[in-house]
Amino acid sequence: MLVHSSVSLSAYDGQRWVINPAAGPHLLVNAGGARLFTILQQATCIDQALRDFNQAFATSLTAAEFWQLVTSRFASYGILRAEASVDSGATHGKDYIKLRIPLLTAAGAGRLAAPFHILFAPRVFWGLLLGQSVLLAAVLGPAQLVPPQNAQEAFGVGAAVYGSLLLHEAGHIAACARLGLRHGGIGFGFYAYVFPVLFADITGIWQATKQQRVIGNLAGIFMQLLLATGLTTAYLLQPYAPLLLASTGIALTAVWQLNPFVRRDGYWLLSDLTNTPNLSEQAAQARQELLRGQQWTARRLVLGIYGLLNGLAFGALLLYLLFLHGPAMLELPAALPALLGELPARWPHLTHSQLVALGCYLVWLRVGVATLVQRKRKP
Repeated sequence: MLVHSSVSLSAYDGQRWVINPAAGPHLLVNAGGARLFTILQQATCIDQALRDFNQAFATSLTAAEFWQLVTSRFASYGILRAEASVDSGATHGKDYIKLRIPLLTAAGAGRLAAPFHILFAPRVFWGLLLGQSVLLAAVLGPAQLVPPQNAQEAFGVGAAVYGSLLLHEAGHIAACARLGLRHGGIGFGFYAYVFPVLFADITGIWQATKQQRVIGNLAGIFMQLLLATGLTTAYLLQPYAPLLLASTGIALTAVWQLNPFVRRDGYWLLSDLTNTPNLSEQAAQARQELLRGQQWTARRLVLGIYGLLNGLAFGALLLYLLFLHGPAMLELPAALPALLGELPARWPHLTHSQLVALGCYLVWLRVGVATLVQRKRKP
């Protein structure tokens, strides 16, 4: 066998397959790539693999040409037992969560999620999701919220909302474990280097069917809504305003995760529902085709419209931030040298507007650098 025994192949849709290494990124391949992997998996030596490949694809490659093809497709993914020292040009895909800090190991995350496995049987999951959504909409929709009356109530509401974020990630782990798929741990990082987020490593979900991936995508939202439902039920039994406030905050936080324009649950849900890996990149390309008036299929039209909406959403957010924090954004470039000279001592004293302005400039810098790099790579 020329590939590691721990590496497996699973169907993604009718035309594509996923190669699943024991560690590292998963690789999406077409029928040809899947056939090549199977040949390598079944062969006991490179000569046998070469003969099987030439017969299967009606080619006459030499051993050197064949191995160059193999490494150009699979090198650096942890698939091959002996990888040639070549520059394959392969990429592992973009990791949008940076500066990762592990909080729970895979074993720890698994223990945290273990009590919730039963909830992710499909009938249980969909029934509970529908029921709690109806209950929360009926109770929280017309509710009159009362602000916390003291520090103790404010702390309790905040603890419930932020604690639901850890429960959210545990839901992703539980769904993955319920399906018998490999999962990693839970950690903390920064989305696009700026926005702090919790994350769960469930890259093994690639091996699941579409329905299973959809459940995995919604698992975190499901767990937050479950907590909100529990707090709402407690409020109905014993009216206490902070319970209703915490439930509303958790529900709104969960619903926000459905936003398809940032790489959170809603984005991955849309990606899986449409069978479109690299959704953002595909949508950006389709948007350019749409604006240029090129011929498109119905699917490319939908992707192009999503790409347009994605750009409009980013523009609307920018205008909103300029409206709220415009003076701070205009003043920051001139004040930045002195500000940097005083950090980190002054960090706790930065105003909310200054932090927002700094975050915006960091995002713009990152987008500008990424655009320049992309243009430089184009032939």
